[in-house]
Amino acid sequence: STRVRSPSTASVVPTRRGETWQGLLANTATPALRAVVDTRAEPALGAPGPERDALLVDLACSALVSPPAPRLLLLRLTQTEPALRRGGPHGEAARAAFARVDAELGRLVACLSARRPFDATLVVVGDVRAKEVFALAKEHFGALKPAEIPQLKPRKEVEQFGTKRVFIKAPARVPFVVMGYKVPVLNTAADSDDVYALELLSGLLDGGSSSRFAKNLVRGSQIATSVSASYNLYALHDSLFTLSAIPANSTSIADMEAAIIDQLKAIQQQPPSEDELARVKAQVVASSIYEQDSSFYQAMKIGILETVGLGWKTKDEYVDRINAVTADQVQQVAQKYFVEDHLTVAELIPQSIDSQQSATEGAAAGEVHAH
Repeated sequence: STRVRSPSTASVVPTRRGETWQGLLANTATPALRAVVDTRAEPALGAPGPERDALLVDLACSALVSPPAPRLLLLRLTQTEPALRRGGPHGEAARAAFARVDAELGRLVACLSARRPFDATLVVVGDVRAKEVFALAKEHFGALKPAEIPQLKPRKEVEQFGTKRVFIKAPARVPFVVMGYKVPVLNTAADSDDVYALELLSGLLDGGSSSRFAKNLVRGSQIATSVSASYNLYALHDSLFTLSAIPANSTSIADMEAAIIDQLKAIQQQPPSEDELARVKAQVVASSIYEQDSSFYQAMKIGILETVGLGWKTKDEYVDRINAVTADQVQQVAQKYFVEDHLTVAELIPQSIDSQQSATEGAAAGEVHAH
């Protein structure tokens, strides 16, 4: 990505894999805008060969795979994520990109060489004057003609009729489990109140040392060394409410999973007290306010909201919507979305790290291993 940081920030457009461009803005945004134009006008694809092929795979996946989790998708393309989203707009699109890239290198090169910034959102934050920024944007981008954006066919998630389980064997020292429940986001929810209740529920379960996971599973029963909850209300498509955990030494994955589900059932059966809800709201709101201390984070949040079609003003509604959530709403979304038939569980089965290192060292020395 192209990132121009401190004291003003302009972000984010895709460039080469692993490559970050940085520039310093003094009292003007000119270097930032010029950097963005330069990286968009002439993408550096390099000479034909394995490196360019790998870059094209990355770019194809970036173009075809939507948020929320492209990094996880590329990391475990054929393992965890396709099972979580099989048939949806994420896994199938990425696999198709990999399948076609060898046969369509020429077309991809031509397409990427003609790219224009109609598919990017440029955000400038910091000590700048709005009129000057708009003037500079017109100066540097005005000559670029927008291209037609093709109308994509809607791809809905295939309905799930039972719990899915994925087992991944990899070198590791401890087991790890991730549980994902399919949930809506602001872009897709029929009732936006559900989305903010899910956001608050995430804080209730994993909002610091006083959260339920920390209090009941880490310090209380000591069944886990760490447990976390994650939810992204600003995703483009329906997403996942994920719960991940590393069990304590004497705890099995099955017991760890059962303990997490017990915590969810407790909320389904009894809404949080008013005191607990007020504490969680204060933590969630404080976290969102402290995030604004980062200019880069402000730019990223605005850019995401504009890119997914929610609009930047949505972020200004966050605090009021969180404070409006009731204890009954938290209970209701737990009952509505934490359903066994909508659950996917991914389990990491640790393999010997020493044997993996020996195999790697043997391959480096020229030994041949049959698998």
